[in-house]
Amino acid sequence: MRPGLAKRFSPRIIGKVRRAYNLEDRFSRLRRRGLLTQEELAALLGVHIKTVQAWHYAGLLVSHSFDDKGGRLYERTGELPTKLMGRPLRDRPRPLPPQRLDEVQCSA
Repeated sequence: MRPGLAKRFSPRIIGKVRRAYNLEDRFSRLRRRGLLTQEELAALLGVHIKTVQAWHYAGLLVSHSFDDKGGRLYERTGELPTKLMGRPLRDRPRPLPPQRLDEVQCSA
């Protein structure tokens, strides 16, 4: 579909269509589905808002954009990240390496 003579749907055209047909905006539809804001998710996880943003950029959280200004709402998934998941790998505590079972012990 094309909006008349324009090449694209502008925010103004979309606003007029939404008002004419009494359509709900994307933010309200996503909130109705149970998605959380950055502040709500940070309070739920007990972390800072910047940590939520870092986890989003690292791909640890699923989010949906609701406007053209970068606003996002986050899904509350079953397995939420922990505090160390946002740190670079070099800064995380490392588990001990597993024992090698293919080594041969020589008894002389």
